[in-house]
Amino acid sequence: MAVAAGIAALEGLPYDDVVELSRRVGRGKRSSVGMHGFAGGGMILEGGKRGTRDFGPLLSRVVLPEEWRFVLLLPREGAGLSGTAEVKAMNALPSVAEDVTAEMCRTLLIELLPAAIEADFDTFADRLDYFGHLAGACFASVQGGPYAEGIAAESVAILREFGGRGIAQSSWGPGVFCVCPDEHAAEDLSSRFPQHPAMKLREIVVAKADNRGAVVRVNLC
Repeated sequence: MAVAAGIAALEGLPYDDVVELSRRVGRGKRSSVGMHGFAGGGMILEGGKRGTRDFGPLLSRVVLPEEWRFVLLLPREGAGLSGTAEVKAMNALPSVAEDVTAEMCRTLLIELLPAAIEADFDTFADRLDYFGHLAGACFASVQGGPYAEGIAAESVAILREFGGRGIAQSSWGPGVFCVCPDEHAAEDLSSRFPQHPAMKLREIVVAKADNRGAVVRVNLC
């Protein structure tokens, strides 16, 4: 998306139409969250792809509190599924049971989104952890559990060991993260990770939410 927007800007073409940019570079084939996040940032809820439509509609974009921080554990080597391997994995997944879908929708709409809007950190962290586990379990037959077996699942265990809250896996992993109420809490948590022998395989990143989305700056000399 960044490359597409940059090229469009350099060619004098519209670069803020994310739907057209996504279509041109073949993004959003399974999810439109990245497309909407690129456009505006924040916590994105999209409606999924139904029928013949190319992209899921943006249902909600929540500006997350500026003081919240996310602590990421990123493996120094390895990557999640992509390309042909991801297509094969998606085709092998069983259908999600209706009661699981209903519970995920209830958790998201009645608990997680309102907590984000109201800056209710405790509820947000608790429900994010729960939702992440529910969502991950839908991919368990391919990734070996609610979190990708191996380094991602081990990272989740490390976060739990040190008291991390709101733990979830990014896409197929192997990156995982937790959420903290402020920078002090995030720095305190991340400062204790090096005590764990497995941390030599991981990079620690502390970041706040991007509530703005991508910014294109055209500087032609």
